[in-house]
Amino acid sequence: MEDGNGVRMVHGYDPVQRRVLCGVSQQVSSTKHASGVTCPTCRELLRVARSAPAGAHDARDL
Repeated sequence: MEDGNGVRMVHGYDPVQRRVLCGVSQQVSSTKHASGVTCPTCRELLRVARSAPAGAHDARDL
């Protein structure tokens, strides 16, 4: 999948919960490596999760 500028959209993948971070349901490219994520929503969820205190809930619960 590509965004409007022709850039390949790569979503973040949570291997523990077995889902794409931003919740897209269609078949997409995804990675569990944060450095490869290009989806703005997934990147924001990763940023929030990194800034949360240890033991905090899933980033989507914040």
